[in-house]
Amino acid sequence: MKIFFFGNMACYLSRQMHLCAEKHVMTFLDESATDAEIASHCQNTDILVSMVFDQRFVTSSLKKVLVPGIGVDKINFSQLPENVEVLTCAAHEMAVSEYILSYVISYFRELDSIGERFKSSYDWRDCSRLGGIARKQLNELTVGVIGGGRIGRKVIEVFSFFGSSCRCLTRYPYETSGSVLFFPRTERDDFIRGCDVVIVACGVDKDTQNIIGQHAITMMEPDTLLINIARAECVNYEALAAACHDRKIGRAVIDVWQFYPQKGDQALRPSAADFRQLDNVDMTPHISAWTRKVIADRAAILARYINEESCNSAEYVLQENQA
Repeated sequence: MKIFFFGNMACYLSRQMHLCAEKHVMTFLDESATDAEIASHCQNTDILVSMVFDQRFVTSSLKKVLVPGIGVDKINFSQLPENVEVLTCAAHEMAVSEYILSYVISYFRELDSIGERFKSSYDWRDCSRLGGIARKQLNELTVGVIGGGRIGRKVIEVFSFFGSSCRCLTRYPYETSGSVLFFPRTERDDFIRGCDVVIVACGVDKDTQNIIGQHAITMMEPDTLLINIARAECVNYEALAAACHDRKIGRAVIDVWQFYPQKGDQALRPSAADFRQLDNVDMTPHISAWTRKVIADRAAILARYINEESCNSAEYVLQENQA
């Protein structure tokens, strides 16, 4: 069986999969490859492991496309040959939830600023014994999640456990053991109003591009926390930068970007909007799902797919976008 690993993510995970070289012919290319190189590697390929699929990868021998990361927005289903399966490896929702939870707690408890003040100048103004200002805890918050897929559901599960009031903007309401308010996309403004936290966790399509734009931002409160772990296309970053600059919202956390570097371009600016001078914006380089456990789980799932073993979970098979 010939397996073609395309892209940095796929090539990285291939080294964690311990596939039998005697059973498989494996080829590798990164994103800088030319169309001619891609065409050459695609010949007689049975399985493509890639975040991307388009006409360049079409070959009569192809049986499966395995997506090694989050999201299928770069998979062109209209160009997918008939009877070719697309499978996702998931395994990331807990890691992303931890990332979100850490920023929510830090923001509402003001842990960074309190710790910095105390360490630098022994500033006791926040001390409980001196009647310092009390901050919000999780069960006082209203948490709004845009997207009802694997990540959105896990985020809601985590915050519900801590007693937060949760709501979800989604096309597909789902059964839940907790109390969750569901809103259709047509009621986005009502969904945003009253949220302490707005988390963008949807797939990107024509309906979710700029789902958080200038108007949506005006619906937020001056202390609202906005977190985007979905795609840059879901949020108008220019409008967000302006709102943060003018203190129209409390804080933004951004983990996904318009521009990503190729090898040797490590200082690439990630967005047309410049967030670096804003002290109420946290920026991370797409790390919310990048943990050792996620890497190990993804590699194991992909290996089972390649070896045609049961993954014991139908939820890994691509379903319709549930955002």
